[in-house]
Amino acid sequence: MIAPLVLPPDVLANLERVGPADVVVGVPPIEHAGDLVNTVRAIQAGLERHLPGHRGVIVSAEAGPENAIENAVGVGGGQSFLQVSYPLYPVHRLAVPYHGVPARGIAFRTVFEVARRLDARACAIVEGTDTAFSADCLPALLSPVLEHDYDFVAPHYLRPKYDGMITRAIVYPLTRSLYGLRVRQLIGAEFAFSARLVADCLAQDLWSSDVARYGIDISLATWAMAGGYRACQASLGARGARAFEATTDLSTMLVQVVGCVFAEMMRHAARWQKLRGSTDVPLFGRCAGETGEPADINVRPMLDAFHLGLQALPPVWALFVSPAAIVDLRKAARAPESDFRLPDDLWVRVVHDFAVGYRQRPIPREQLLQALTPLYLGWVASFVLEMREADPEAVEQRLERLCVAFETHKGELIARWRWPDRFNP
Repeated sequence: MIAPLVLPPDVLANLERVGPADVVVGVPPIEHAGDLVNTVRAIQAGLERHLPGHRGVIVSAEAGPENAIENAVGVGGGQSFLQVSYPLYPVHRLAVPYHGVPARGIAFRTVFEVARRLDARACAIVEGTDTAFSADCLPALLSPVLEHDYDFVAPHYLRPKYDGMITRAIVYPLTRSLYGLRVRQLIGAEFAFSARLVADCLAQDLWSSDVARYGIDISLATWAMAGGYRACQASLGARGARAFEATTDLSTMLVQVVGCVFAEMMRHAARWQKLRGSTDVPLFGRCAGETGEPADINVRPMLDAFHLGLQALPPVWALFVSPAAIVDLRKAARAPESDFRLPDDLWVRVVHDFAVGYRQRPIPREQLLQALTPLYLGWVASFVLEMREADPEAVEQRLERLCVAFETHKGELIARWRWPDRFNP
């Protein structure tokens, strides 16, 4: 148990004025005021059009009073609009969050605390960053909680073929095998939570670590899946395509995203070691959207990075990656570019080796995760080469085979996790 979040007196007074609510929709910090206005208006329209019988409150959580946007957003129709600032400390300014939101975990916690104090039955987070949030998608996010007693609603996006590759290569197949639920997006811009899950998350120590700074969505999603809460997904249409070369340094993204997944593996080890296989989770809504044609990707720089890694990093990998896996990586590297492939069983063993290495910490964890970068680029190159002419259905089938491979090799991961001393690279 941790101490409750203390809200400023003016915020408490505003909450008294607003009174109880059925739904709280939180909007974490958005860089541009226009984006905030558009997002709030979309939420307002969604509440009024699709959930007219529910009292809604929209909360804009801002990082510090100096960054707060003036109360200039008109929200009518019985929906209340609140702006709540939270403290932004120097350490938060120095962090490099992959979503670009300072102290993002504190923003989530602030919205949760408002929802708890207003006795809201459902709490949603809508960031409205990559694409404009559609008012017609709001019921897909909130109705599962309000009408079907689900505790956690994850977003389900339509994505271009090569978008979200860290999720496709590692996050989804690994977490699916660990927690037994086929939740596609642990990283997203929209989520919904029941009052029960909000209260339980507020009572846990989820908010003070590095995970809360740049991976709170992964932490909350994992808590819901590992804790046995009822989970589902909301169809939210097309996700804005990003160029494969992300604005944030790729090694930093891997450190943050994969580090969050591995940290949650340690937190919930007692739970996931008891689970086998996976099951589908319901999908609500049918938000339309076009993903657009995927941009062609030049695999040569990725393969160059993979080969450079094989030249420079084996002494590092040998501290936690099995000798057999390193031999197989060298074999894969000898193939001509057009025939280059990283087999699923090899990729699964590599990811598992890094997870166990993260737990044992033979070298600093940040350095360990950075050493994954050339191997990840090798997997992406292999995927692109294999799927270049594939249609969306074939891509889904390919990803399903990867997920099955992770589930098939889970027993080996459990053995390594429980008895690491039996393995000596």
